[in-house]
Amino acid sequence: LWRSVYLVHAVTRPELMELLKDQAKAIKGGKRMGLKGFAELLGPLIDIPWRSHKKLVTTQARNAWNNGGVLTRDVTGEWAPVATHDFTTLVEPALAGDGNARCTLAVAGGIALIADKLLTRNVGSALLDTKEKG
Repeated sequence: LWRSVYLVHAVTRPELMELLKDQAKAIKGGKRMGLKGFAELLGPLIDIPWRSHKKLVTTQARNAWNNGGVLTRDVTGEWAPVATHDFTTLVEPALAGDGNARCTLAVAGGIALIADKLLTRNVGSALLDTKEKG
């Protein structure tokens, strides 16, 4: 999970992200590269460590990343990951306004929810979905 947090942080630094988006446009063959398109290319890099162990979540994970994944305006802005062995220790600082703690929790939590198939779209989650029979 930490690898993913640091990777998201590294590739979303404003000075690097625009260069990467230019290269991503060439890969996708488009003229524009928005945040969702960038996230779509980033998702497979993020989930490499657990992809073979969680094959049943791949489709939903791609949907989540195609919808922007964990990339928000704050995450693509200025912040630094706060290293911890227990993410719950970041809740209080995040609630007190620490942007670094808040973005660390947003990225780590979002990635974990995507990896566990609980976050599948940017409009809700699978947590409260009622399962249909058939």
